[in-house]
Amino acid sequence: MRIIILFLTLLTITQLWAGKSTLAILPLEVISGLSEKDGIALTNRLQSEIVKSDSFIVLERMKMNEILKEQQFQLSGCTSSECAVQAGRLLNVEKICLGAVAKLGSLYTISVRIVDVETGKVLKDETEDCNCNIENVLTKAIPTIARKIISSKAENGETVSQTIPFNQERFNLIQSSAQQHSTEYQQQERQKSGVKAALLSALIPGGGQAYVGSYWKAALFAGLEIAFWSANVIYSNKGDSEDARMRQFGDQHWSEQRYWSYIYQQAREWPPDAPKVEVDANGIILDAYYTDELIEYLRGVEAEVGTHTLPRTKTQQYYEMIYKYLHQFGAGWDDVPDLFYYNDIANIHNLTPNISKYRDMRDRSNGYYDVANTMVMLVLANHLASALEAAWSSKQYNKKYHLSLNAHRQFAGSQWVNLYGLNVQW
Repeated sequence: MRIIILFLTLLTITQLWAGKSTLAILPLEVISGLSEKDGIALTNRLQSEIVKSDSFIVLERMKMNEILKEQQFQLSGCTSSECAVQAGRLLNVEKICLGAVAKLGSLYTISVRIVDVETGKVLKDETEDCNCNIENVLTKAIPTIARKIISSKAENGETVSQTIPFNQERFNLIQSSAQQHSTEYQQQERQKSGVKAALLSALIPGGGQAYVGSYWKAALFAGLEIAFWSANVIYSNKGDSEDARMRQFGDQHWSEQRYWSYIYQQAREWPPDAPKVEVDANGIILDAYYTDELIEYLRGVEAEVGTHTLPRTKTQQYYEMIYKYLHQFGAGWDDVPDLFYYNDIANIHNLTPNISKYRDMRDRSNGYYDVANTMVMLVLANHLASALEAAWSSKQYNKKYHLSLNAHRQFAGSQWVNLYGLNVQW
């Protein structure tokens, strides 16, 4: 039996299609000759071009502004790489894009650079000049400079982006590579098929080994499959149990009545036609006045004074927000000194005992889920390893085989792509 198998390494494909860096795009600085609205329009077009390239995971503008507002970070005047790096760390992105645009006479000049947040290195610094009108700056100059900064290699040799767009070009790349390798199959009597062995093990680990008579290997792969799935179920159940305990603890120690009392205290005014409210000495709304009508009215106040909205039902987001955004929801915890304790930014990291316990339960729950997810990845690895080993065992069974490797590079999507082939003949 003789077969030639094309093998594109999973690592290479994964890096090409999924290994994208996170990127935040700061507003272009308007130096001279343009209005602030022009700068906003050019920034939006630059972001649109980079998003269309599918080269980065781009942080959405409203989310970026929301995070920086929470951190009390001002983008105005943030034009240096050092300032951009500081913003990038607050935004938890890997790379950050900043630049400037100016008009000198009839000439528009645009400069854009990409900075690595971890190292502070400038990975790419490009300039585009356009002796044209503002419309051509928007439709031609901005797309041109966007293509420059997302090219695969930076000036210092470091990789800016390793991805190519998920489009027809990708499909053609893999298809053309596949056409370079032929697949031949010749069945011979009383020999074991490597294809069949690999497929059996890919479906059920150990199946291919049993097919070629390697029963102890079949038991090993089957045992690993059972162990990994068992661990997945166990740790998923642990995660669910810890999550349920966390939610129960949150329900016991985080009070919506305290939270809405805080929102009431934050109200800028209380018109005569609003529901009547009375509070106790601690500023908590009395039970007699804590009605659905009042809560509905306070939701409107919340939209004015808060940065987030409390979900109407107790979803995962609900339990996430009461811990994550203490500057707004911290007042709802029953052991904070007062409703306004977390209004002071200096107290944000001073967690009360109940909040600390809630955080620990949340971290444990996430840890269990992480282990469960790791078990799923090991299941997939077990399928792949069993399939490859089954193909190899079938070769051993047939007692004659030839193995050869090949590799070549192909240019696609503005970069070189590594392609690998594994030829097995028997």
